[in-house]
Amino acid sequence: MQAAGLSGAGRYGEALPLLEQVLALNPGNYKALDHQSYALVQLGRYADALPALERLEREGPLWAATWYNLGVCLKETGKPEAALEKFRRCSELDPSNARPCCRSSRCWKRGERRKRRYPIASA
Repeated sequence: MQAAGLSGAGRYGEALPLLEQVLALNPGNYKALDHQSYALVQLGRYADALPALERLEREGPLWAATWYNLGVCLKETGKPEAALEKFRRCSELDPSNARPCCRSSRCWKRGERRKRRYPIASA
């Protein structure tokens, strides 16, 4: 997929139209949907990425990165409590992934952070 190569090279803006074409032909292509949402996140278009990520959450495979990106988007659109739940889910799917812990700790207000220094529990 040429779009994946562009995305992998950090050329997210160029990858998006190709991903949209792929999804128009095959809306069930979850890998393309994942690449699309990732490109939008990398471009800082968090609100635009949410529908694709929410669809992956409902219908797609359980990829830790999807939950992580969903958490980032929710946090960046002003929904830190919902973001924390997604970071927790990411952590459950991939306990070795440290990014959710770092991101989720920034979701808490200063006072709450003191009470809950490590909001993601390990299994």
